[in-house]
Amino acid sequence: MLIIDSKHMKKRCKDKIGCITTIGSKKPTVSSFEYRPYTDYKKFESCVAAIHGTMYIGIYGYVGGNYKLLAKESPPKAVLLLHGLNSDASTWNALKDKEFNDKCTTLPLSGSIENANNRGVSCFALNFGGYDRYGLKGLDNISCDVDIGCQGDYSSFSQLGQEVNNAITTIKKYLGNHTEIVLLGHSRGGLAARSFMQGGYENKNSVLSMITTGTPHKGTPFGRIYDYLQQNCLPESTHKNDNGDCEDDWEAVYVIDSDLDIRVPSIGLLSEGSTDITTLKNNINNLNDYNKTHVQLIYHNKTFGDVSPFYNPLPSQGWFLDQLSDRAERFILNGQSFDPLKGDGIVPSSNQMFNGIGRDVNSYYYSGIRHAKETGQTKFNKVLHEIYNKLGW
Repeated sequence: MLIIDSKHMKKRCKDKIGCITTIGSKKPTVSSFEYRPYTDYKKFESCVAAIHGTMYIGIYGYVGGNYKLLAKESPPKAVLLLHGLNSDASTWNALKDKEFNDKCTTLPLSGSIENANNRGVSCFALNFGGYDRYGLKGLDNISCDVDIGCQGDYSSFSQLGQEVNNAITTIKKYLGNHTEIVLLGHSRGGLAARSFMQGGYENKNSVLSMITTGTPHKGTPFGRIYDYLQQNCLPESTHKNDNGDCEDDWEAVYVIDSDLDIRVPSIGLLSEGSTDITTLKNNINNLNDYNKTHVQLIYHNKTFGDVSPFYNPLPSQGWFLDQLSDRAERFILNGQSFDPLKGDGIVPSSNQMFNGIGRDVNSYYYSGIRHAKETGQTKFNKVLHEIYNKLGW
């Protein structure tokens, strides 16, 4: 973005100022500019510089007027969107459309960089999965055999943090080393952001704000489904048609699969007691940078286990389609009752909050939104604009 100081223009009632970006060698004509009446001589004007093209600044005024233009470039600005488990960059389509006019560059980069929005903020959305083929194995040793990865579902949190670092390196390569960045992570994407921010990456100096939404900062009991199956119901083939608890459990797993693949290792990593969650909690003091703005969006009032509008796999809460066994439910709850576990259906509200950070965190609360629907809500625009204003964007 260019900041234009026109305060030295001699005040005339019909003075106007404008800017335009052109592609190619053709120069704009006077009528090409979208001029604005310039009546306030105490403020700066701003023009968004497009990545592709040449910017021209124009003044419309009297011949012989005393005009003087001073222009300086402010740091490029970008938002990096980080999807969660069993998802990809398309989960942010509603936000891309409303906030960025559907102009958002997907990373890893396969084409050209999109131009910034009218506020001068560029959008980037990361598709995780760069380390999946060399990552963890899931239940019954399932693995990722897709060249482009499997949405990060087979990667550790530290590997996801490395992918965030790689993405920021790419952004700075195209926009410049002085680019200012906001991270917005949904669910496990928020943990990827934390893994990056709590690591020793130099690129974190470019991040001014980290926003997490529906993120299981303390893990989630839902991840214990993975632990239960691993300890009691493997291999799956031995429990088909055995009329036991594990047969019921695997049948429920395949019903859940339309929303969430329970067999992938990332489910186990989200369990409250997993090594990856414990590492993030133990190193949370690395977020105590008072120059950063941390934000958390927290959801409540949905019954734990509500993975879709018509299905809860826990037998004491659900009634439709196949349910998990009573034994599996007891293992998942681990002595807890349902009421304290209310949140977005997958992550209890209390687990969506930072814990132990020695600084203020900006919090926003929303009721009745299911986990999978969080990225489609319209509230993000308001939150982003408030953060932009705090950052001076």
